[in-house]
Formats: sequence, C-alpha cells, structure tokens
Amino acid sequence: MKSIFITGGARGIGLETARLFLSKGWNVGIFDLDQQAITEVKQLLDNKRLNTYSGDILNPEVVNKALNDFCSENENCLHVLYNNVGILE
Repeated sequence: MKSIFITGGARGIGLETARLFLSKGWNVGIFDLDQQAITEVKQLLDNKRLNTYSGDILNPEVVNKALNDFCSENENCLHVLYNNVGILE
C-alpha cells in the first residue's frame, strides 16, 4: 500500500490533501504543531489508514521520530513526503 506523510496536515490544503489520498486508499501520516487540530482531524476523518503526529517542524529530532514511526507502520516505506507546512513571521 502506498503512503504519504504531510507536514502542516491538520488544516487547509494539507487536510484536503489527506482526505484525497485517504479516498484513494493510501496510508496517510499528518504532522502538525497544533495538537487540538490533530485531535479534531482524527475524529473528523476516523480512518484506520490515518496516523497523526504533533510537534514542531523546527525540531529535527521530533520530525525524524514521527517519520520513522510512520514508516515503521508502512513496511519501512514512504512514497510521498508533502512538505506543506508554512511558517509565518
């Protein structure tokens, strides 16, 4: 099964991308800073092929752990990394 990991995936374009790929049968990982938004997405999409991770994209250790965890759930394979996160200053 194919897999996609989406940063900034709890809202907007990232969330719609997750919906699209879930509808196509892909395993989807969403990474986002906003834990509340992640919780809402899990309830909204309620899909066994969805994995969610919360953390700061500026912390490489947190991102690496999330990616490693997602890949281990998907036969150590990642087909698409969609780096959708945006940082406003």
